[in-house]
Amino acid sequence: MRMRTMPGFSVASILFFCLLSAGCSEKKALDSDLEQAGTVIKRILSPENLSNSMFAVAYPECKPSQFAGYMVSGFGASELPPLESNAGEEEIQSARILRMPLWPDSVSIAAEKPDPGQRKQLVLKFDDTKGVLIVEYFEDATSPAVGSSEFTVPKVTASAMAKLTYGSYIEMGGR
Repeated sequence: MRMRTMPGFSVASILFFCLLSAGCSEKKALDSDLEQAGTVIKRILSPENLSNSMFAVAYPECKPSQFAGYMVSGFGASELPPLESNAGEEEIQSARILRMPLWPDSVSIAAEKPDPGQRKQLVLKFDDTKGVLIVEYFEDATSPAVGSSEFTVPKVTASAMAKLTYGSYIEMGGR
């Protein structure tokens, strides 16, 4: 038994689906500075790095909402890698060894919503029920996010080094 088809239907269908898939797969590349800053957040959230962070001491529950607030505090800012423009040769070498990018000069961090006073920024949101940090990438605070990533916030135990660092930071008046 032979099936009847409309002439050109299969060619048109194939062409339509090819164009549709090409249009859908076209994704604007994320700005390199935003991508670099996102990589820093991802690396900080590795279990090894997070257990050596003062975050693990201050927030033993390790909730994503706590991490978002922590990263915009003085504590969190002190644990970010140096700005690219401020990094000396020693810091650059350490960053290479640790495979931790330097923080891009043009990117800031905000929690929950974009800071209207900043252009490029990472906005840290969270879902405590899923245990994830949601990083939204903004090229401009007045425009929609150009991308997002989700990272699991692992539950870790603070290392002895993190506890010592946290105690010293508190003694020096850190907040």
